[in-house]
Amino acid sequence: MWEKAKELFQKHPDFCCAAAVFIAAMLPFLPAIPFDVYIIDDGIYIGQDFLFSLKWSNIKYHLTHETLGLFSPLVMLSFMLDYLIWGSDILHCGARLHNIILHSLSMVLFYLTLRQLKWKFKDGDDLSFPPFAALFAALAVAVHPQRIESVVWIAERKDVLISTLGIAAIYFFILAYKRNRVSFLTPVLLFISLWGVKPMLLTLPLILTAGFFAAEKRFEFKRALRFLSGSYLATALYLLINIPTYREVAGRMFSSNSSASGTSRIFLASYNILVYFGKTLCPVKLNPLYPLVDPETVSFRYIVILLIIVAVLISGAIIPWAKREFWSKTILPCGLMFGLAAAPISSITRIGNVDFADRYSYFPSLFIWACVAGLAVVIYRNYFHYRKILPVFMSGYLLALLLINVSYLPAWKNEESQIDAMLDTPRPHIQALKLAATSELKKNNIDNALKWTAVLQSYSNLNRGDEIFITGMCGIVEIANGQSEKGIAKLNSFLSKPDWFLIRTAPREFIRFCILTSANWHLRQRKTENTRYAANLYLMLAQLAGDYSQVDKFNFEGVAMMISGKYPEAELCFINALKLSPDDANIQKNLEAVRKRLVKQ
Repeated sequence: MWEKAKELFQKHPDFCCAAAVFIAAMLPFLPAIPFDVYIIDDGIYIGQDFLFSLKWSNIKYHLTHETLGLFSPLVMLSFMLDYLIWGSDILHCGARLHNIILHSLSMVLFYLTLRQLKWKFKDGDDLSFPPFAALFAALAVAVHPQRIESVVWIAERKDVLISTLGIAAIYFFILAYKRNRVSFLTPVLLFISLWGVKPMLLTLPLILTAGFFAAEKRFEFKRALRFLSGSYLATALYLLINIPTYREVAGRMFSSNSSASGTSRIFLASYNILVYFGKTLCPVKLNPLYPLVDPETVSFRYIVILLIIVAVLISGAIIPWAKREFWSKTILPCGLMFGLAAAPISSITRIGNVDFADRYSYFPSLFIWACVAGLAVVIYRNYFHYRKILPVFMSGYLLALLLINVSYLPAWKNEESQIDAMLDTPRPHIQALKLAATSELKKNNIDNALKWTAVLQSYSNLNRGDEIFITGMCGIVEIANGQSEKGIAKLNSFLSKPDWFLIRTAPREFIRFCILTSANWHLRQRKTENTRYAANLYLMLAQLAGDYSQVDKFNFEGVAMMISGKYPEAELCFINALKLSPDDANIQKNLEAVRKRLVKQ
């Protein structure tokens, strides 16, 4: 049997290696399939079953509505496919399996892309990626513990999907380039990923330009225009369609409410890129969500890693200086491509979250591992005495990545284990403290909620959104301790004139709890002005719910109308809510109540 396997590998090395990559990319993540149903945002993405049945109205809805402020119809349609296959009861299991399969496919594409690459140098030498080098790079990305956040977290289907599309776009570009043809698939895949998933690949045309420049013996503008114009046009078309969105992004970037501006944002972006580089090679102290960037606890660990690598490379210990073209054609282009890939998620702009997150490293890390694979090839070819050590080192490194993966995976078992992992650091991230306090509040553990709020309050680098959270939590504690008027006054201090951008920085469950607490208190006062204020609070809830649940939006609008005495409008809102969720007992009760009032009229 061993002889047959050896013969198969000799005849079809790429098929065997690709199959090995596919299997290896799946195995570490399979234990996560039965993990808890909803982790943080998962419920918003897959919790509304009525949006996933195969109807044209649902398809139209996903093609025209945002989810959590991000227009990602391709992601939502992929969840619709999961629902058709698995149904609602085990949808979370099927969705995770879908993530795992996408991850495995992207790693196979990465392996095949590396196998297509080949540089020819002026001295007659060349650099290509033999199966062992491409296999090592693909396996390193496949089992890397940073992939857990993208693969296991259902809501982060976005990262796996856009990375798969990005690798496919590069692969088809290289195939066409080698045949001296223009790839029409590359701009199509680029536009689909930008429009249908998220704008992380905005810099892909620049990445392709860097690779094109490295591959060309002599750069010719007309030839570059021929190969690259499609990708630039696809990006320009996407930006043109989304001019209002990016105008708003630009406004937030330079607004006075921005938590980082000028030099601080440049520092934050540079540090994030450095950490993405360092944690790709040395994934220690992994932590869910946004664990690292804190101006008061900046770590120099990754700066040291980078300086050591640069010093070793410059010394010529790995790459002989005679191989100068390896620097100009491989090391520098890969470094530039990594920087370009990381730029959209480095916080230099206010697109999405402005902080480090392990999941964001999925696509940028590919260029680091391509560079590492190239270095492995150079060592294998030029240092014969390292040929026996190299496979041992590479195998040991992959084993270390796998062990870290296995030890980190349980942190994603449920929301509680995730929050525990977030807090398992000397200085937990501000968002982690908010989530911990909110989680304790949901359990009615007021003392523990106050404890985490006190830790948050001790931080010096708080913005207005953080102060709103602290004010709201203190108000809730005062209400729980019988000081209702003082507590309500604190809640009303930010609910009466809400700053939506800042309020949305707090956990949704917390803001919802604050609004409902204040609304119920005002209703109990049985005064006209209090009733009017309570109705406005329910409208505020409806506005917030519009980001994640149309059912809640219609229900809260109905309650607001019913409180205001607008019973026909309230009835219509509840009917619309029941059309989306016919079995919701709370909405049925509200509809029955408003119809009784209509009869009395």
